[in-house]
Amino acid sequence: MQSKTIWIRSAIFAILVGHLSVDTTVLFAQSDSATPTKTDRSAVVDPEIRDFFERFQETTRKESADELVSLLDIEYICEQSLLKADVEIPDFFRTQMPTIIKQQFQHWFELADDRWSRHEIVYANIAEDGNHAEVLVRTWDQDYTTTRTFFDLRRTDQWRIADWTDLSLGLSSQWMMASVLRDGFNSDQPEHFQRVSKMVVEAITALAQNDLSGSATALRQLMGQDIPQGMRTLRWCFCSAVELHADATYALECVDKLEAYEPQSLFKELVRCNAYLELEQYELVIEEGQRFLNRFGADADAFYSIGLAYKNLGNTEKALEYFVAGLDDTPEAYALVESFALTLPEDRKNEFVERFERIPDYSDYAETLADAFEIENDIAALRTLIEYVENSPTELPNQPYYHALVLIHDKQFEDAIGRLIQGRSVLDEDDYYLDYYNDLICDTAIAMGDPLRAYELIDPATDAFTLLLDKLEILAQSDDATDEPAMDFQSQIETLIQTQTERYPDEVDTWNTLGYREITAENYEKAKQHYEKALELFEKQTANQGPEENNDYDEYLEEALFSNLAICHEELGTLVDFYNAAEDKPFVYDMIAYNADYEGQQFQTIDELYRKEFPSPIDEIKQQIAEKAFEKALEICDQHVADETSDYAFEALIFKVVCLAHLERFDDAILAARQLADEDRDFGRAIVYAIKNDRERFAAAFRLAAQAGYGPLILKEYIDVPDDWDFIDEIQPAADQEFNQFFEVRRIVLLLSEPFDINAYSVHRAASSLGMDLPTVQPDSLTERADEEDYLCEFPNGAVILAHQQSEYFINSGRGHYRGDPKNLVYHQFDTEVTNLIDSHQGWIAIDIYQWPQADDADVTTAIPDDCVKLIADLGRELANGNAIAAIHEDSASILAPLPPTFFDDLIEQKSYTAFKEAVTETVEPNVSQ
Repeated sequence: MQSKTIWIRSAIFAILVGHLSVDTTVLFAQSDSATPTKTDRSAVVDPEIRDFFERFQETTRKESADELVSLLDIEYICEQSLLKADVEIPDFFRTQMPTIIKQQFQHWFELADDRWSRHEIVYANIAEDGNHAEVLVRTWDQDYTTTRTFFDLRRTDQWRIADWTDLSLGLSSQWMMASVLRDGFNSDQPEHFQRVSKMVVEAITALAQNDLSGSATALRQLMGQDIPQGMRTLRWCFCSAVELHADATYALECVDKLEAYEPQSLFKELVRCNAYLELEQYELVIEEGQRFLNRFGADADAFYSIGLAYKNLGNTEKALEYFVAGLDDTPEAYALVESFALTLPEDRKNEFVERFERIPDYSDYAETLADAFEIENDIAALRTLIEYVENSPTELPNQPYYHALVLIHDKQFEDAIGRLIQGRSVLDEDDYYLDYYNDLICDTAIAMGDPLRAYELIDPATDAFTLLLDKLEILAQSDDATDEPAMDFQSQIETLIQTQTERYPDEVDTWNTLGYREITAENYEKAKQHYEKALELFEKQTANQGPEENNDYDEYLEEALFSNLAICHEELGTLVDFYNAAEDKPFVYDMIAYNADYEGQQFQTIDELYRKEFPSPIDEIKQQIAEKAFEKALEICDQHVADETSDYAFEALIFKVVCLAHLERFDDAILAARQLADEDRDFGRAIVYAIKNDRERFAAAFRLAAQAGYGPLILKEYIDVPDDWDFIDEIQPAADQEFNQFFEVRRIVLLLSEPFDINAYSVHRAASSLGMDLPTVQPDSLTERADEEDYLCEFPNGAVILAHQQSEYFINSGRGHYRGDPKNLVYHQFDTEVTNLIDSHQGWIAIDIYQWPQADDADVTTAIPDDCVKLIADLGRELANGNAIAAIHEDSASILAPLPPTFFDDLIEQKSYTAFKEAVTETVEPNVSQ
C-alpha cells in the first residue's frame, strides 16, 4: 500500500502542477503565442480580485514558491478532490495529504519556473455570498506564451485559489486529482498503475522543464499500456501537444482520440492547425485555425499559422492581414515580426522596423533576423535592416558579412570583397564565422568570373582550393552554367587544379581531394593515380614521426586513402594484385573487407589468401573443436577471454560455452554464458541446451535469443545442429519482445473508393461476422468497465472503441481526403497512375490498437500479439467491404496503392510494415571517404 500511495501522490502532483503552470500552447509554433488584448478589461473588475492576481503574478517571479503556494486553498482542494473521488481512501493518506501536497506544490512550481510577464482579467463574477468567485484570466509567461485559465476563488481570511481549469484541456484540477485518486485506490485498479503513473510523471516533469524530447520519449512508453480511464484524456492531450514537435501525423491521431474523450476541448483545433502546417496542407490550416479563432477568440498562434498558410498559397495580402493581427495582439512575438518582414513587398519593407522595435531586447534579435533574410534571399529586407542599424544604436554582429550580401546582389563585387576582408580581419582565428566569410569570398570571386581571386585571399590555400573546386563542379554540372557572368567553368576548374598542384605538389590533401573528385565521377583509373600519389606523400611525411606525433587525423587519412584505393582496384579488377602488393596485409585486408563485395570472386580469393597466411585464433579454435580437442580449444578461449584488449574476446567466450558443453561441464557452461552481455546470454544458454540435446529448454532459450537478432544461421556457425531438429527454422521470437513502432502493425488507414461512416452498429456488425458478440456501452460508463470485459463504445464524434481480450482498438472514419492529401505523409514520389488512384479516394477508415496485454515482468512495452494484428486486418476487411483502394502504415510512412487482393491475408501472415511495401531495387553507392 505504501508504494502505491507514493505513486498516486506523484501522479497527482505532476498533473496538478503541470496543469496549472505549464501551458500546452507553449508547444506550438514559436515563442510568439498570444491572443488579442487591445483593451485591458481588468479596470472593471472588483479591486480585490484585481489585487489578488497582481499579487499572484508577482509571486510567480520569485525564486521561492512558498508565497505562491500560500495563495492556494490546499485544504479545500484536497477536501473536494477526495469527495469527488468517491472511493475508499486510507485515513493516514487523507490526514497527510494537505501537508504533503503543499510541500510538493512548492517543489514543482520552482521546478517549472513559469513566470507571468503580464495578465488580463477577461471576466470575473463574484457569487452573492461574496465568498466565491469565477475568474477567467489570460496570461503571458516569460516567453510571451499565452494561456487562458478559469480560476475558482474562495474567500476565508483572504481570496485563495480553490480550483482552476486550463481551457486548453477543459478539465478542472479537482476533477483530475479525483480521477487519479479513484484510479489509484480503486480495488480494480490496473496491474500496471504504478508503472503508468511513473511514465506520466516523467512526461509532465520533462514538459514542465521544456524538455519536449524527454516528454515525448516518456509518453511513447505509454503505447500499449493499460492507462486508467481517468488519465486518458490527459494522456491524449499531452501526446497531441508534444508529438507536434516530433511527428505531426501522430499528433493528429492523438487529437482524434482527445476529441473522442473530450468533444468540447478547445485544444484540438490548434493542434490540427499546426499539424497541418507541418504537413503543408494549407487549406486545412486555414480551416482549423479559423475554427479555433471562432470558438476561442483571437490568438497569435492561430494568426501566425493562418498567415503562413496564406503566404504559401500565394495570397500575400491575406497573410499580412493575419500577421498584423497577431502583432497587434502580442507585439513581443519575434516569429510574427520575421514572417511579416519576409512577406512584405519590396516597396513596403520599412514597415517591419516599427514592429521589430517593439520586441523586448530587440537588438538581441538583429542577427537572427538577418540570418532569416539571408536564408530566404530577401535582399530588400536585409538592405532595410542594415540601413536601420547604421542609423540607430542597434548593433548587428558581423554586419560586413550581411552588407556584402547586398553588394553582391547589386553586382558591386569589388566592394563586397573589401567588406568581407574587413569583417574577417577582426575575427579570432577560432571564430566559426570565418568559414562563412571565406565561403562568401569564394562565391563573390566566382560571380566576378575570377575564382583565383578567392584562392589568393584565403589561407590556407588548400581550404580555398577545396571550396572553389566543389562550387565550380556544381556550377559546371548545373542547368544554369551558361548564365551571366558567362564563363567556362570547366576551364576554370582545370586552371585551379594546375595552380594548386604547381604551388603545392607535396600536399597530401590536394591529391586526396582530386582522387575524391575522380572517384565520384567513376573515373577509377585517374582516381587510383591521385590516391597513390597522396599515399606516397603521406608515407614520406609520417615515416620519421614518433608515436607522440601521430594523431587521429593521420589515422583517418590513412584509412580513407587505402579504402578508396580498394574501391578503385575492385572496379578495375585488380583488387587481388593490390592486396598481394601490400606490406601491411592485415591492415589492407580490413580496408578491403570494409568496402568490397563479400560475395565477389576478388574478395573470396583475397579472403582465402589472408586466412592461410594469417589464421585467426577463432579459426584455430574452430579447428580444434572440429578435431574434438575441446580441452585445447578451451585453453585458447580462456587466453582471449582473460585479455580485455583482445579483438576476439566475445567470440572466444561463446566458443568457451561450446567447449564446456561438449566436455559435459554443463553447469560451468551456463555460468560462462552468464558472463555474456544481457542480450547475448540466452544465445549462450541455447547453445548449451542444444549440445545437451534438451529440445524443450533449447526452444525456450532460442526464442528469447531471437529477440536479440540471433537466428539459425548464426547458431550453425558455432555448433552442428542435430539433423532431426528441423523445428529450429520455425522458432519465432518470444511473444514478450520489445514493441517496435516502425516495424509492427499498430495502425492501418484504408482509403476508400466510396465514403463510409463508422459507428457502433457498423463495427458491431463487423465484429459479429468475426464471431464476437460485444455489448455496447456509453462513454460515461467506461470507468466502470473491468479490464477483462469485451465491449463496444461509440463516442459523440462517431469514433468507436472495441475492447476484446484485454486489448483496445480505436476505430474512426471520415469523408473526403484523408489528412488533406495522404501523399504528404510519405517521403517518395508516385507515378501518375498511382497518384490519380490515391487522389480518387472519397473516404477513409482508420483502425489502431492502443492497449494490448503486457508481459508481467517486462521492463518495456512488449510487442503487439499476433492475434491482435489479425483482428485489425479482419476488421479492416469487413469494414472496407471491398472498397479499399490503398492502405497507409503511418508509423513507417508507407502507402500501398493499388491495394492487391491479397493485402489483408498478407498483413496477417507478415504482421509487419512489409505488407505495405512494394518490391524496391536499391542502388548502393560506393562507401567513398574523403
